[in-house]
Amino acid sequence: MPDPLPLVSVITPSFNQGAFIRTTIESVLSQDYPTLEYIVIDGGSTDDTLDVLRSYDNRFTWVSESDRGQSHAINKGFARASGEILAWLNSDDVYLPGAVSQSVAFLQAHPEIDLVYGDAQLIDAEGRIIRPLVASKPFSLTNILTRFSTLAQPSAFFRRRTLEQVGPLNERLHYMMDFDFWLRIGLYGQGRYLPGVRAQMRFHPGSKSMSQETRFWVERRGLLDEIFARPDLPAEALAARREAYAHCELYWGDNLLREGRRAEARSHLWYALRQHPRLRRRLLALALWVDAQFNTPFAALGRRLRDLTVGPPQP
Repeated sequence: MPDPLPLVSVITPSFNQGAFIRTTIESVLSQDYPTLEYIVIDGGSTDDTLDVLRSYDNRFTWVSESDRGQSHAINKGFARASGEILAWLNSDDVYLPGAVSQSVAFLQAHPEIDLVYGDAQLIDAEGRIIRPLVASKPFSLTNILTRFSTLAQPSAFFRRRTLEQVGPLNERLHYMMDFDFWLRIGLYGQGRYLPGVRAQMRFHPGSKSMSQETRFWVERRGLLDEIFARPDLPAEALAARREAYAHCELYWGDNLLREGRRAEARSHLWYALRQHPRLRRRLLALALWVDAQFNTPFAALGRRLRDLTVGPPQP
């Protein structure tokens, strides 16, 4: 007899995402994986989210009550979940067909792996694909610390034993909770990149990634201070310290400049110009600093070209 398929629990945190949550729910319920538990943790939405949730009768578990933010909502879902394999899918993101079954098959074939993830696409508010491939990176502490994003969060699945070992999401964090969680997995477990587009991430004016982008970098900078104060960091992570800080300062300054806060941007960009170990990033920092100092358009033109050719960076 073949081994029974492990139960997979997917958590969706939700708050006033009535415009998108039905698409998210349908992408979960339409998966071809038979042993799937779905839990929606709503933070007390005041739009039509609750009408959408009620329309599904008892096809999945949901609760609507006030919470302390996204990280708290996801942790509440984990506490309710029974699955051996866990994931969270935000209420404006989407699974593509086969996302669950492909991820589980890999974890079953590689029992030593704690976390598996793939690639994603970017979609807009109407569901149109605006970037067909957001390619994840190989899993390593260096990549986690020094890249915009090592992995596309909606494509990630991990084991319950991993959650129990590294602990739940840090509820003090509102933007970098996944960054912190992947880092802890990198310290104590093993992650693996499995190429293939398995999810879509929605970028729209109300999403945190667009409306509060600079706050990602403010929170990341504080988190880096905590990370590099840890006594248990391996040599691989310690060696990435300079680039991790310079990377954060570069894109913090970039975002400030986009917001027209040129005086604030200059100090961050100057730090990146002096400290970043990669020549291409130093040249970008220089162009951005010149724009911030003299109100020139060169970096803005360069960003536009970058966004058209390789797509915008993701926090």
